[in-house]
Amino acid sequence: MVRFLCVALWAVAAPAMAQDVARGEALFSNCTACHRIVAPDGTVLRGGGLAGPNLYGAAGGRAGAQPGFNYSRWLTRLGEQGVTWTPDDFAAYIENPTQYTKNVLGDPAARARMAFRQSTGAADIWAYLDALGR
Repeated sequence: MVRFLCVALWAVAAPAMAQDVARGEALFSNCTACHRIVAPDGTVLRGGGLAGPNLYGAAGGRAGAQPGFNYSRWLTRLGEQGVTWTPDDFAAYIENPTQYTKNVLGDPAARARMAFRQSTGAADIWAYLDALGR
């Protein structure tokens, strides 16, 4: 009975955990126009633009907290309110950054500077960022 229960729970949870780091790496190419991934020691893990913050440590990190980046007042407020990036929040943000920001802050005037939208592959991009941020 216990064996059956464990197998049944694994079967239900497995699809939710399925993430493809290699696919996330490929999809992250859409992000490199604005973002890069640079480790704290200065090692460039993935080159990219400077318009957006360095995404090293973003997976599980606090919103608006990358040192040295000039965040919008709304993204700064997200961080001040304790928002940390979870897989679900990350997916909602990259799907529609402004709508996510409005919803979480409860402020119809809130805006996100990120205009790009990524409607698929968020779990894979998350897995890629998480793998690099360890």
